[in-house]
Amino acid sequence: MRIFSSHRKKLEPRRRFGGREFKTKIKLAQSYKRVFNVGFLGLAAKFWRSVAIVLFLILFYFLCISSRFVVTEVSVSGNIQVSTQQIQDTIASAGNARLFLIKKNNFFLMSQGRANRILTEALPTIKEISSYQRIWPNQVKFVVKERVPGFVIQSSNQYFLVDEDGVVVSQVTDAKNMLLVVDQLAEDFALGETLPNAKLAGFVVSLNRQWPGKISTPIVSVKFPGKGSSEVQFVSAEGWSVLFDTSRSVVTQLNSLAVLLNKQIPAKDRPRLAYIDLRLSKWAYYCFQASPCSQQAQPQDSGNTTTNAKP
Repeated sequence: MRIFSSHRKKLEPRRRFGGREFKTKIKLAQSYKRVFNVGFLGLAAKFWRSVAIVLFLILFYFLCISSRFVVTEVSVSGNIQVSTQQIQDTIASAGNARLFLIKKNNFFLMSQGRANRILTEALPTIKEISSYQRIWPNQVKFVVKERVPGFVIQSSNQYFLVDEDGVVVSQVTDAKNMLLVVDQLAEDFALGETLPNAKLAGFVVSLNRQWPGKISTPIVSVKFPGKGSSEVQFVSAEGWSVLFDTSRSVVTQLNSLAVLLNKQIPAKDRPRLAYIDLRLSKWAYYCFQASPCSQQAQPQDSGNTTTNAKP
């Protein structure tokens, strides 16, 4: 029969896990480091690093040094006022500037937006690029939309061609066969500038086109008191002029003028007529040379008029 002492049972775990040998093993385990074999991984990292460097050098050469991807072939259509050679030279000149060491006429950088900015800034006659295509590796093909000439502004003995949108397209030597619009102030006009009064150009162009269908007397010139003005004066071949408000309808004012000339001012009195003022929405004023001016209610859509009244 074996007798076990309770005292020995309590001391047995202590001797098993609390001994010097066990503590030594714990310390060794704490400082243990697993050694991996990195030979293969190191070679792989070096290989891919070398590949990346080679690819970078290739890209740098073709994008920054070589002319392989520089746009050298430009096919353009839709241009009448500007020659194809001018457009090609403008695209080529973009190579004088760089974006992060890459020429701006590089095939990858020459997007439609960039080409549009380059052309419209250098050639104001071009309004926009309406169709665009890049052909690998160094060709672009596009269609341009040119600005429609509206009239010629004369200011300080200088002449400027303005399109129907009010943009100053170019400086010219004279009006030639285009409508002449005289600026009564001495103002400067810059190429590419848009007239401050956005409605002025459209009003002048529209009224000039519709005038022959309503009025038999031709227009010889147009005047306005400054490019920001909201009024304009049309001078007829008979010597009399008409004042218009550019913020009001062209059709309405032109119809009123036709009624006044046909019903209120006889043809025999035209040589004495000085001007007609249509700037007010409800009243029209007309004045004869060396005579008091008359006031006339503007014709309504029904064509009814009221009698004249001396102011």
